[in-house]
Amino acid sequence: MGAPQFAVPILFNLFESGRAPVAIDARAPAPGGRRGLDIRKTLVHLAADSLGIPVFTPHSWRDVEIQSVFSGLAADVVVVAAYGLMLPIPILESPRWS
Repeated sequence: MGAPQFAVPILFNLFESGRAPVAIDARAPAPGGRRGLDIRKTLVHLAADSLGIPVFTPHSWRDVEIQSVFSGLAADVVVVAAYGLMLPIPILESPRWS
């Protein structure tokens, strides 16, 4: 979870070590460019796309349906890097090692 540039090498290192994430959560693509007409993905989103890792871009983790999808991933751990949103308790408790 997160979007800053410093998270990209961490993602690649996890992938190369055989501990590839089951999914990535990133901010939704947003307008950018000179006039704001280009829709741009975060660097983490682009890196995940290049590795074939699914990317989620929820606007809120409070939606029970999104929480259910996240729990269904059966992640062992969650790595968070400068995420910027409060994560609800069901999300924090869903990884095997929370």
